[in-house]
Amino acid sequence: MRALRTSVFAACCFGALISTQACSKPKTSPIIVGAKTSTEQRILGEIIAQHLERRLAQPVERRFGYGDTLLTYQNLLMGEIDLYPEYTSAILSTILRHPPDKDPAVVLERARSEVLRNSALALLDPLGVDDAFAVIVAAGFKKKHGLEKISDLEKLPPEWLLGVTTEFQQRPDGYQALVSAYNLGRESDLRIVDTNGLYILLRDGKVSAIASHATDAMLATGEFETLKDDRGAFSPAQACILVRQPAFDKNPQLRAALNELSGKLSNEIMRQLNYEVDGRNRAVRDVAAGFLNSLK
Repeated sequence: MRALRTSVFAACCFGALISTQACSKPKTSPIIVGAKTSTEQRILGEIIAQHLERRLAQPVERRFGYGDTLLTYQNLLMGEIDLYPEYTSAILSTILRHPPDKDPAVVLERARSEVLRNSALALLDPLGVDDAFAVIVAAGFKKKHGLEKISDLEKLPPEWLLGVTTEFQQRPDGYQALVSAYNLGRESDLRIVDTNGLYILLRDGKVSAIASHATDAMLATGEFETLKDDRGAFSPAQACILVRQPAFDKNPQLRAALNELSGKLSNEIMRQLNYEVDGRNRAVRDVAAGFLNSLK
C-alpha cells in the first residue's frame, strides 16, 4: 500500500511539474505591422502581414489607420509597431526635413543611412511602387490637345484650371516644386478638394488637369492618364518597409521573409489593387491574398 501511495505521489508531482513547465513556457509575441490610413497603405500593410503569417507561421497583429507620416513614425520609434510601409520621399522631406532630390537611388540611400544613424531603423529594398506626385488628365483631353508631358500644359489657353488637394498645395515638394519647374499660371487658378473630388472635377470638365499620385485607383480605369514629368519637378516616392532593429533581434528569419517582397509590385499592379478596393468595394484582406497567391 505504501509503495502504491508513493507511486501515485510521484506521478502527481511529475504531472504538476509538466503542467508548470507548460504554463511557464513563454508565448511567441506577435509581429506588429502598422500602416497609415490610405487604401494603398492598408493594402501594403495587409500584404506584408499575410506574407509573414504564411512564411513564418507566427502571429501577426495589424495596427492600421495611423493618421499621418509623423504619427506613424513616432509609433514605430516607441515600439507600438514593429514595421510599416513608408515612402522614401516622405522619409526624406517629412521625417528628416531634408531637401528633396530627383534621383531615386540618392533618395533611397540618404533615407536609409539617416534612419539607421538617427533611430537604428532598417529601410529595406523598394517593393517596386513609386507613388510620386503626378499631373493627370482625362484620356480624351490628352488626345484632343496632343499632351504627353507636363510642359505641354504651358501651351494651353491661360484660362485652364488645375485641381489639387490641400496637402499638395502646402507641401514644398508638391505645388511649389511644380510651379518652380513649369510655367502653369497663378495659384488662384487652382481648385482645392480631396482626392476623390479631384477625379469628379476632372471627369466633369470642371478642371483641365489634377495633381495627385501615380498609383491612384482611378488610373486603372483607362479613363485618366498621367503626363510625363519631363523637367523632374517631383521627387521619387518608392515604397519600402521600415523596421525596428529589435524586431529582427526577436525574429531572426524576419529580414529574409520581408526581403522576399522587394520588387514584387509595380505602379500598374498597385493601381489595380487600389481600384479593387476603392472601385469594386472588395475587402483589403481579399485583395492582398489574391496578390500573394499570384506570386506562386
